[in-house]
Amino acid sequence: MSDYDPTLAARTLPAGAEGYRVPLYFAVHGGLHYIRGNHAPYFNLTYWQHRRGHPGQCEAGGAGHDTIARYFGDRFADLAALHLADIDGVPSSAEANGWYWLAGALGGAGERFHGSNSTSPRTPAECLDILADHLRISRAEAGRLADEALEERTHNPDGWAAARAAFGLRLDDMRPRWKAEADAAIARHHLRVYGDPWPEPPRMMPGHEPYTAAELVTLHQLVGDAAAGDPGEAGEAIR
Repeated sequence: MSDYDPTLAARTLPAGAEGYRVPLYFAVHGGLHYIRGNHAPYFNLTYWQHRRGHPGQCEAGGAGHDTIARYFGDRFADLAALHLADIDGVPSSAEANGWYWLAGALGGAGERFHGSNSTSPRTPAECLDILADHLRISRAEAGRLADEALEERTHNPDGWAAARAAFGLRLDDMRPRWKAEADAAIARHHLRVYGDPWPEPPRMMPGHEPYTAAELVTLHQLVGDAAAGDPGEAGEAIR
C-alpha cells in the first residue's frame, strides 16, 4: 500500500448538519485508486464524516457527490464526473455500459437486458440522460449517437450488431478528449496513484522516456495475458 493521503479537503460542519445534533468532521477523499488485478488505477471521489473528535460516532460516507457539492460547491465537479473512469479518463466499461443505456433509449436494440427493462427501469429519455453523464457528453450528442445507431441498423444488413460496432468506433473518437479531461483533473488536484503498488516496467533501452499511461495499460494487459497463458500458442499446438 502507498503512503499517499487521499484527503483533498476537510471542514467542520456545525451541529444540525446532516441531521445530527453534534458538530461533524467532514472530509473529501480522492485520487487514482489502484486495486491489484485491475487494468489501471481509477478516479475515486468519496467523503467520510464522523462526530468531531469521535471517529467512531455518527459515521457516514461513500460516493455522495451531491453531499460533497453541498459543502464544497463545484470545487470537485470534475472529479465527480470522472469517478470510476480509469487514469486515462475512459469511463468504467465505457462500451458495455454505454450500449446498455443506448439500447434502453432505442427500445432494446435487440438486447435481452438494457436500461429500459432493468430492475429499476428507466424511460428512453432517462436512458439518454444517463448515457450522456456516463460518457461525459452533452444530451444533444447522446441524441446524435442514438440517431446514428438507428441509421446504421436500418441501412446495414448486420442490423444492431453493426450499430453497436459503429458505436464502439465513436467511443474511440472520444478517447483524446477523455484523456485531456483526466490529465487536467490530475494536475488541478495534484492526484497520485494510491492503494496497491502499480509498478512501472523498466524501459528496455537506456535513455528512453518514461512510459505513458496508455503504454502502461497495454503492458499490464500483456503481462496479464502471459500469466494466463497464450491461447494462440495453445491453438497452434493442437493443429
